[in-house]
Amino acid sequence: MPLLRMSESAFAKLKAKSGMVRNSTIKRKTPLKAKTKLRKKAKAGTVSAAKAEAWRIFSRMIRMRDCLKTTGDPGRGRCVTCGRAYAFKDLQAGHWLGGRRNSVLFDDRHVHCQCFGCNVRGSGKGPEYTEFMEGTYGKEVMAEIRAKNKERRQFGVVELQEMQARWMDNIVTMMKTGRPYQNPVR
Repeated sequence: MPLLRMSESAFAKLKAKSGMVRNSTIKRKTPLKAKTKLRKKAKAGTVSAAKAEAWRIFSRMIRMRDCLKTTGDPGRGRCVTCGRAYAFKDLQAGHWLGGRRNSVLFDDRHVHCQCFGCNVRGSGKGPEYTEFMEGTYGKEVMAEIRAKNKERRQFGVVELQEMQARWMDNIVTMMKTGRPYQNPVR
């Protein structure tokens, strides 16, 4: 059987057409769209919008509280599970018990500073977080939070807005005094 003879450029074109080469320069009619996760924005005045805004303010308050507790600097704090210091913007407000149920979502005894690695990649680092909770609050408070976590709870827009105002007051106080706010007696 005779071999086909073709020039290198003709062979390269043939490979590109047949899909044998990844680096072919085939032009797309429509450009590829970037894969982004689109979040639906809640409508203003709804419970979900008020809850999202409340979480944003609550998270800021918790991170500032823990930054002041751990380093004395509102711009830098320590992760409660790994103990490493991070900039304020690199810290997250992580829950001790997973699930983010409304009954404990905004309980400041249940939420503390965690780094992204511990909170997201490490799935909250449960054993380390539990050790921290036990040393900080004791088993009685932990049992109370566990019981509260099983309850059902719904928020109203006005209630969430009142909570936001209280937390903003805490943030302003912490910024003025340079000390973490005091938890109210429960």
